[in-house]
Formats: sequence, C-alpha cells, structure tokens
Amino acid sequence: MRPEYLAYAAAPAKGALSGDVTVVENLASAQLVTLEGESGTAQVVVAEDAEDAEDAPGTTAWAVPRPDRVLPYREGALVS
Repeated sequence: MRPEYLAYAAAPAKGALSGDVTVVENLASAQLVTLEGESGTAQVVVAEDAEDAEDAPGTTAWAVPRPDRVLPYREGALVS
C-alpha cells in the first residue's frame, strides 16, 4: 500500500495496523514514518503540522487505511 494512502494515528483505530516507529524521514513539508509490527512493515506520510504525530522511534503508532483510497479484498472478493 502506498504511504500516502494511509493515515497516521497515535491511538488505536478500527482497521488500523499497529507497529513500532523504526524510522522517521524528513521530506521537507512532511515526514515518512516507518512502522514495524506483527503484520509487517508499513510506511505513512505524516504532515509536519499533524497534531497527533508522536513519531519518535520506539513509539507505538497505527497506520489507518484511507477508505477513499483503498479497495479491501478478502479471499479474492472485494469487501464493501
């Protein structure tokens, strides 16, 4: 999933992938945050002015799929 199709959350959210922040890369007007969790690795683009961005390495965070950008499938069928 593309990093810009995920939203960053500092607290658990429905459908979110949890993980520990391992890398924070400065992209000038945003940050690319890498999360490592049981489900694998996820990267999230976080706006510099995001209020809930507690993105220090070692922090637990959540990557929430943006419903306007993701089409979820289960067992080969689109889930609506």
